[in-house]
Amino acid sequence: MIHNNDTGNVAVDFYHRYPEDFRTAIELSAKIVRISISWARIYPNGDGAINQAGLDHYLNMVDEALAIGLQPVVTCYHWDLPQALQDRFGGWNSEEIVPIFANYTATVYEALGDKVMEQAANCTLNVLKSHAASVKEFRKLVPGGMISMNLNAEWALPKDPNSEADKAAVIRKMELPYLPEISPELAKDLAGSMDYLALNHYTSTVVNFKAGGMSPLDWLYSVPWGFRALLNYLNVRYKPDEISITENGYTVKGEDNMSIDEALNDTARIKYLKGYLDAATEAFYYDKVPIKNYCAWALMDNFEWQDGYSKHFGVMRVNRTTQLRTKKASARYLADRFSMNAQ
Repeated sequence: MIHNNDTGNVAVDFYHRYPEDFRTAIELSAKIVRISISWARIYPNGDGAINQAGLDHYLNMVDEALAIGLQPVVTCYHWDLPQALQDRFGGWNSEEIVPIFANYTATVYEALGDKVMEQAANCTLNVLKSHAASVKEFRKLVPGGMISMNLNAEWALPKDPNSEADKAAVIRKMELPYLPEISPELAKDLAGSMDYLALNHYTSTVVNFKAGGMSPLDWLYSVPWGFRALLNYLNVRYKPDEISITENGYTVKGEDNMSIDEALNDTARIKYLKGYLDAATEAFYYDKVPIKNYCAWALMDNFEWQDGYSKHFGVMRVNRTTQLRTKKASARYLADRFSMNAQ
């Protein structure tokens, strides 16, 4: 059930307004832009005939970004499975999806070539098989390109630090508890399939202490030190050559009911972003964690799945009627911060 029966039919109208939004990103001193491709826009039925107009749309989008100095980082799958595949065989629940996903991504790789990096998403058995098959296509079609898989991760602490059971539970959580059993053949295919670690991080598992602040989403606490701890853990545990922070952001409590002036003065979001950027900077400089880039979530208030438009992650306010974009205080903060880091 989606809040207020909202839909993503128009959302922020990025389809038509991406040139304007890319220019805004440049104004904020951004160097990269993350773009998610809609599978169904290229293959309306999941496979079969290509919708060339849909493919051309993304080609034009990537060219526009490159022309103004933004490096596109493309996500081929961002939770929008073509409905036809779900109806036909149950989508990701069936191994039938593996060659179909590989074919779809190969189409994208061949069209975009070495203009972009790519990430796929999530961690179930058929997703892993699809990722492995997709990477094989990527290596053939984009030699020298960079590919990864977006992974969500939180930092966790035991509720009782003296409890061996609690400490063991933390280890299970941090060691990817939902990872399915991997066959030797799949393990071989997955080896070397991530050129860098693509990390989505928002919060830590908050237990027996007072966190830095509570967001209106009941899972999202502001715990910047947990971010630094997680980055160090991932660096030591997995030894990635690079870490790309692909999502990190905050939604301000009550923003949906604020006046325009109140919503634009989003000091709570600034506090969150500053804390997390400071933590990443400390991890990079002091702990030698190989962080390559950072993407804030998100440029604009947008459609947030079951929350519809009731939760706001954007540093730009979007008028739902006129589509007017207005910079919040957090946008100006990021512009200053990114500009300073670029010097």
